[in-house]
This record gives sequence, C-alpha cells and structure tokens, in this order.
Amino acid sequence: MQTGSGVQHAETVPEPSEAFQIWFEPHLSKAIKRSPTYSKYVHEDFPVTSENGVIIKTILGEHSPINLMTDGKMYDVLIRNDATYKYSLSPNRTLAGLSIRGHGGLIDESGLRFDNKDFLIIQSEKAESFTIQPKGEELRMLLIEIPTEVDYPLYRKPR
Repeated sequence: MQTGSGVQHAETVPEPSEAFQIWFEPHLSKAIKRSPTYSKYVHEDFPVTSENGVIIKTILGEHSPINLMTDGKMYDVLIRNDATYKYSLSPNRTLAGLSIRGHGGLIDESGLRFDNKDFLIIQSEKAESFTIQPKGEELRMLLIEIPTEVDYPLYRKPR
C-alpha cells in the first residue's frame, strides 16, 4: 500500500497466523504528490535466488515488483543449518534483522548471537560484510537495509 496524499485503512488477520508489518517513511515531498495505491502480491511475484544452501527472496530491491518512494531493501532469507550467508552492507547504511524462525549468530569478532524472534540492528559508517550462521537448525530471517541518515526536509533537525 502506498498512501500518497492520504488513505484510510483497516485490516483483520485470521487466527492462527503470523504477520510482520512495516511502514517505510517516504520522501514526503515526492510521496504526497502521488495518488494512493494498493497492490496485492503473491509469493511468485518476487524474485528468488538459491545458492549453497541459502534461499533469498527479494521483497524490496532489484527486480522486486514493489516500487516505493523510499531508499530501502528487504530480503526474506532462509539459511540451511549447514550453510552460511554473507551480507555486504554499504557505507552509512543500517541493517535490521528479525529472526523469524531459528537461532543464529555472526561469524566475526563480535560473536553476536540471536534467538528466534530476536531483532538486531547493525550500523556501519564504512562498507562491511557480515556472515550469518544458523545455530542448531535452519534459520529464516527478514533483513531490512536503509540509510542510517536521510536527507529529507522533515529530518533536518538541529542536534
């Protein structure tokens, strides 16, 4: 859903179910000029790659059917228990990760570990790569990459 110049909405989620909802802050000066839209997507609409025990579905980013007025990327990543996944984070970007199913950790000097349903945030001023490894079972994560700071007029606040 892209609200553009405004929209009212309500929803219900049948029980039992799991859901994750996120709202991305758009570049307001561009977004308010657009009409509100609603599009429904199904699993097959999104590009999926599979390599070395890692399956990546691109929700936002290159070849995704979703076109937002925001600088964000989102991936649904499934890592087999015997595999690892290397993610390259560009300078001045923030990576947020939600462990949807399973436990894992980063293979680096931090030794960061996370459990099922944990939410982690990694910020970097320089380009960095992180290797994610499942711990004991396959790991499914939602990864979201956004700029650490945005140059939107709304956010130009004195520090």
